[in-house]
Amino acid sequence: MSLLSLLSVVLTVLSVAPLSVNGQTAVNTSLGQIQGSMVGGVRVWQGIPYAEPPVGDLRFAPTIPKKSWSNPLNTTSFGPRCIQLNTAIPSQSEDCLYLNVYALDDLAQGSAPVFVYIHGGGYTSGSGQDYNATRFAKAGTVTVTINYRLGALGFLSLSEIQKQYNTTGGANGLLDQIQALQWVQNNIAAFGGDPDLVTVGGESAGGLSICLLNQANLPNTLFKRAVIFSGACNGPWGVGAAATMAATLYKADSTVAKVFGNESSLTALRALSTSELLTKSQNFESFGTIAPTFDGVLMSHSSAFTRSHAEKVIIGTTSMDGLFAYAVAQPFFPKTPSSLEMLLQLTVPNVATAAITAYSDLDNSTAAVYGLMNGDACLTCPTNNWAAMMADKFPNVPVYMYMYYKNAGAAVYDGKYALHAMELRYLFGQKSRLSEMPYPFGPWNITDTEFSQVFFEYINSFIVTGTPESTSQNTSVVPWEAWTKADQQYIKLGTDAASAIQASGGIRTAQCDVWKDPNDELQLCWGGQVQILTLPPTMSPDVSLSPTASPTVEPEPSGSCSSTSISKVLLVVLANLALLPLL
Repeated sequence: MSLLSLLSVVLTVLSVAPLSVNGQTAVNTSLGQIQGSMVGGVRVWQGIPYAEPPVGDLRFAPTIPKKSWSNPLNTTSFGPRCIQLNTAIPSQSEDCLYLNVYALDDLAQGSAPVFVYIHGGGYTSGSGQDYNATRFAKAGTVTVTINYRLGALGFLSLSEIQKQYNTTGGANGLLDQIQALQWVQNNIAAFGGDPDLVTVGGESAGGLSICLLNQANLPNTLFKRAVIFSGACNGPWGVGAAATMAATLYKADSTVAKVFGNESSLTALRALSTSELLTKSQNFESFGTIAPTFDGVLMSHSSAFTRSHAEKVIIGTTSMDGLFAYAVAQPFFPKTPSSLEMLLQLTVPNVATAAITAYSDLDNSTAAVYGLMNGDACLTCPTNNWAAMMADKFPNVPVYMYMYYKNAGAAVYDGKYALHAMELRYLFGQKSRLSEMPYPFGPWNITDTEFSQVFFEYINSFIVTGTPESTSQNTSVVPWEAWTKADQQYIKLGTDAASAIQASGGIRTAQCDVWKDPNDELQLCWGGQVQILTLPPTMSPDVSLSPTASPTVEPEPSGSCSSTSISKVLLVVLANLALLPLL
């Protein structure tokens, strides 16, 4: 190596070396120095900008990498959350592309595994600051949480954007995530992290984002492993056949013109104030505006499932994983067998009888049976299909599957089921988030502590070594074997009997046989909940619509399930719930 080359390497190392300044932690990143703080024995940097603010002429533009700065940047408080439908959530701004880093002190440069967590929220709410990652940092894993653009600002697809940027704009939120991952590649060594040992994880919309990133046309290798909580890659918001059907709703130009009228041009949309844009975007009548679209550049249907960037994957769902199964739709679920049959005949007539037969023995409660159907159609069964696809196309990519059962004492369906997002409390060990969770949890006790440790160890060991295992002294800890088509192994997490139980034979295979047609999955997942809220009163005698819980939705003709009715319910739900950062 020449002297000049050696000097270049030395300068590169020094440019990202950590140093201590005035009791705080300062790091020289590739863009400039930042100063963080010590919190409970963990180094924390909050509100690190990773991209240029997407404001003004950059509204709806693809992500622009952050320019360098000269003076040290104070990163001891979180950056603003991205604009979201629930305006009651504090600290929101279009200038929101920030991330947070948690790391132990005195880590050797570039030595520690890295976990990048992508939040959920239905692509319309949530932020990186909602998750306290100190638990992972204390275990030696450098952890990053991120913000990305949401709603119309992150996923509006428009032909003018296509012409200007060679992308529809319908995947800008994903481009933000990619830029954050690129920032990690460029800078995480300065915080002690190994850029070649990055695991990306996320729940709900965050998990679905990982599904998309895993098969996207990425500029380089951005992660090695993936952990997907309640993100059905083959589901109605995923990458597979059901997503192809959902994509027919992405007629964005006509939708934008209908909603914004004379303000539907890109210039006019950029001239709107943030509040004006948010108010109008709440009226969108296609849920394609709150989900990534296949832009033909980053993602396309023709290239779906032709690659897997992740070398190993953990994926699974909760035991009743319907998106709105409790928080919104549950009060309106059918409560008698006759009303359930009526609802199924309206939404999935081809499999209504088979569905009733397959689920009849699972629970005595009709509402719980429908909740199980909804969760299976939305998430669990598409996840099973995805595992089978991965086994066929990528046999060298181990997939570790689970079903999560721990209810945490919530008085929901007699405490028998784990609903959407319940696992996050135990993953991050955040006992204090009870008031912000959408379920009435019971108090945290020793059993919760024991299970939380087992669950955390499984996930963190996968991040560190690629093998999910627990060193806990809990007697119920078992090996977690990779899924195969022959045995369909998975692990049951948080059952009443034990923290972890090995199982085989597949997850709800008899029930998932009902949902073989992606259109049935789509119709029950979204259409069923719409029909509950739009049925004429004479057709739903046992469904009580309370004034405090019932959103205002114009009735559709019985038997219909239009994209308009679907999106109206979704937007009402998303706009009025503060719980969505956890979805």
